[in-house]
Amino acid sequence: MTDKHDRVEVVLGDLGIARNHWTQASTRLFNARLIAQNDVSLQESEMGLFMDFYNHYKDVPQYAIDRLSEGIVACDTIDAILKAGKNVYEQEEQDNVHAFKNLY
Repeated sequence: MTDKHDRVEVVLGDLGIARNHWTQASTRLFNARLIAQNDVSLQESEMGLFMDFYNHYKDVPQYAIDRLSEGIVACDTIDAILKAGKNVYEQEEQDNVHAFKNLY
């Protein structure tokens, strides 16, 4: 049978790994947003014969920026929730709350 302390360590490790993935996702979305803000904009003065295309396209970069921003917030929120859960597990383990309450 697995020691109860080992199971808590596994959970803490898994929470740390999950947080790392969400942090990486947020960073990637942030970098994509920078690209969208800096490199994916077209100027009306540059369109010439493609003005009709531009009129259909001009809102797309901002739409992408807005969705990427929402993704960043979502990733950061999930990361914060996982951090809070990990902190609770760590504190309770430190205080031996699980052992006292025979929770696992």
